[in-house]
Amino acid sequence: MVDLPSDALKGRIIGREGRNIRALEVATGVELIVDDTPGGSKTGHRVLVADGRINPARIEGVVARVRAEVDDASQEGGRGGGF
Repeated sequence: MVDLPSDALKGRIIGREGRNIRALEVATGVELIVDDTPGGSKTGHRVLVADGRINPARIEGVVARVRAEVDDASQEGGRGGGF
């Protein structure tokens, strides 16, 4: 996982019509995923491991909650409130 410091850099990596990211995938043989919810997956894993209750229903609930929290934090940061 690599954190991208800005949406502008994310856009440059993806490139026009996805050309840059496809070229990276072909050159490296690795599928790249650009996630719009940074930290969501990592935070979800931490919650599940700390809690110990790991089952499909719990995973779905935790992921939904973490996505909502990350979205709220991102929107607040965009309004100048910081994280």
